[in-house]
Amino acid sequence: MKSRITNFVLVSLALATVAAADSFESLQTGTSPNPTEEAAGVFLPVSEGATTTGWVFLIQGGLPSELNQEPIADVWLLNERTWFQVSSSAPRVAGHVLVAGADGRAYAFGGHDPDDDGDLRDLKEITAYQVRRIGGAVEVTVEDISVPGSYPGKCTYAAAVAIDGGRSILHIGGFCNWNVMDNGSREVWEYQIDSNRWTQRADLPQPRLKHSAVFYQGYVWVFGGDGPSGPSNDIYRYDPRSNTWSEIQIAGEGPAPLEDHRAVVVGDSMLVFGGIRSDFWPETTDEVWALDLTSLEWTRKRDLPSGLAKMPADLLPPELATGSYATVVLFGGVIEPWSFPPVLSNETLVYTSDELVSGGKLAIPAVARIRGRGAFFTSTLTLM
Repeated sequence: MKSRITNFVLVSLALATVAAADSFESLQTGTSPNPTEEAAGVFLPVSEGATTTGWVFLIQGGLPSELNQEPIADVWLLNERTWFQVSSSAPRVAGHVLVAGADGRAYAFGGHDPDDDGDLRDLKEITAYQVRRIGGAVEVTVEDISVPGSYPGKCTYAAAVAIDGGRSILHIGGFCNWNVMDNGSREVWEYQIDSNRWTQRADLPQPRLKHSAVFYQGYVWVFGGDGPSGPSNDIYRYDPRSNTWSEIQIAGEGPAPLEDHRAVVVGDSMLVFGGIRSDFWPETTDEVWALDLTSLEWTRKRDLPSGLAKMPADLLPPELATGSYATVVLFGGVIEPWSFPPVLSNETLVYTSDELVSGGKLAIPAVARIRGRGAFFTSTLTLM
């Protein structure tokens, strides 16, 4: 399936021209996707032939704010401060994961079908998204890929992360049994893009769903999520070379047990945004934490504007921010999960870190940080 946008103007505009380090900006984007939770999102290159001409933030799917509304199968692209709807018929609606590969495509795994029963998607079928510029238009290709041989089965609420330079993707844990109570899976599978094959890897030490996973310096770091004992703040590290897991012990204060948070690597740190603190009486948190993956120390960062969970988030590609401070884009999510129906967001947030793209931190006086002032710098977030 191909969706073509004929009025997509490729320009270079500053998304955040002046921003304080360790701060959030709410983008005023005009038209934007509907309020949603459990959408998936990732930055993707826009290619013209063999050349990358820009980047967009692609989000897909989600659950709506009203209970009588249809699940959302839409595909949207954020180009600078403008959202463009690409399609309304993508094959997944919620609970799936979306990871960018080395070939410039985003791969979607698992989640729920957009049909009436909302059954789990079989991981024998993968959806790939590619964004290309052809003439003056941008074309988004959506391709269903059938994977031969063994595969993980049906899963949602898993974590996934690219390894091996983006040539493989690890699918970690998840809710993989729709018919019985499931406290999460321990299974880990590797999808090899070039050979289009699944290979089972060593199991997680504990079952997990609604957790996060990031890749840093040759290792995969898994944080939090739900399991047999409820939400967790445990950290497990996976070595793809030896196919082994180890539990990482962190001293000092850190985030409380979380699920449905989002995590990205910024410099030498894993940033953890928001999340839900309890299954029994679910409450979102506005906390943002950074785990230094070299010293293994947690640091509290600037809070989100409100409690938030189940939102797509991704790091602005380092190619666009070399020599400046790392930037993360987040969209939507659930604000009040305990209300009926839940209160959802359609806000586009940009977080400007105090970490350099190449590593290192900006020193900010504590008083200035509390007051939201201090070190300012010029940073352009140029997507196209």
